[in-house]
Amino acid sequence: MESATTTGATFEKESAPKEPVTGQLLYSVAQAARVLGLSPRFVWAFVASNRLKTRRIGTRVLIHRRELEKFALHDHATCVEAK
Repeated sequence: MESATTTGATFEKESAPKEPVTGQLLYSVAQAARVLGLSPRFVWAFVASNRLKTRRIGTRVLIHRRELEKFALHDHATCVEAK
């Protein structure tokens, strides 16, 4: 991390986004996209086509770590069409 000083106050700037918490079981679509190195839109397309299973808690759409691992271990077509 880099330090920066502005008018006597010191704060640290993050040089890279934080990694997900170790041991985390459920990921939001945005977090899953970061973990997989994909855009959230691409992850949503896989969710919409039922190629990536989700869990819903209230209004939140969450993806289990096991689903992300299975997804990452297999090849996928480059073109995804949302239904």
